[in-house]
Amino acid sequence: PPYFNLFCQSAAGSMSLVDFLIFHTNDIPNYAIPQNLPSNVILINVGDVISLSKHIVDKLLDRKFGGVLNHDELVRSYAMHMNKYPYVLVELKAALAHIFREYLLLSEDDEAGGGGKGSDGTMENKFRYSHWGYADLDIVFGDLPRWITNDELTEYDIVTYGFGDQERVYIRGQFTFHKLNPKTTDLWRDCKFLSDIDERFERVASGSEKLRFESAEGCYSHVILQKQNIRVKYAVKAFSDAVQNSKSDTAHKHGLFLSMGKNIGKDGANINHVGRRSVVYKAGIDRGSDILSLPINWFELENNDPSSTGHRYGDYNIPLQQE
Repeated sequence: PPYFNLFCQSAAGSMSLVDFLIFHTNDIPNYAIPQNLPSNVILINVGDVISLSKHIVDKLLDRKFGGVLNHDELVRSYAMHMNKYPYVLVELKAALAHIFREYLLLSEDDEAGGGGKGSDGTMENKFRYSHWGYADLDIVFGDLPRWITNDELTEYDIVTYGFGDQERVYIRGQFTFHKLNPKTTDLWRDCKFLSDIDERFERVASGSEKLRFESAEGCYSHVILQKQNIRVKYAVKAFSDAVQNSKSDTAHKHGLFLSMGKNIGKDGANINHVGRRSVVYKAGIDRGSDILSLPINWFELENNDPSSTGHRYGDYNIPLQQE
């Protein structure tokens, strides 16, 4: 996409904690790859669309011995579906750690050098990473270590960032990460549109069903709610793509706009109004560095806390700054 260079620049800010694995088909033109590609943005060529389709189908049906639809026909149908509707790939988010498991494993060089992030002597030591996740590519992430807290890395199986609508108990597609273990990498199997993808496409081929987009968020969220051994944190930390119009004056013009809360008018107007949408930080061009002085947990501190831990930015219902 045209904003890929910006994504890569921002991803470099998370180099100490996060690797971004970008899977793509065929070769990427040289002009589309940033000259100074950060080392934590890893481009992985998975071949042509047919090769990718076969890989996905084989992984999704790894526990089925022969499907109801001919394997080659299913691969061709899924490849055609991806070509025509690339957005369908978001259906796979919950299964990505399983589909691309080999890219999460330690290499021979890692094992020889004692690398990897596993630390408990169990199966997790076979993995290069402690966590896996998914996100949207049209997000300027910046310094994720300032957002991801220690408890999110150690105390929870799944952490998902949302807009303050936790009552929906949705696992958000824009940014969710999991502990890397079989308990999380196999959750997708209860989403039948994935684990029975052969039956789904057979019904389409027979004309008994129209092929429609399946919400990975919906099914995956439902599956997780049925599990009693999964700890989930629905964190109110949103990477906002708030609607703009010609009259609005937001951080797109100066500074940084983040949001906590979910109220916004249908027309997208007055988003700086407290009752419509919360402005967590908005600074003029000469004040942009102010956010660097915030404690990492500023969004959790009480505004009226008289102790030394209190912070004036704790009440997210009040705009911090308007100029």
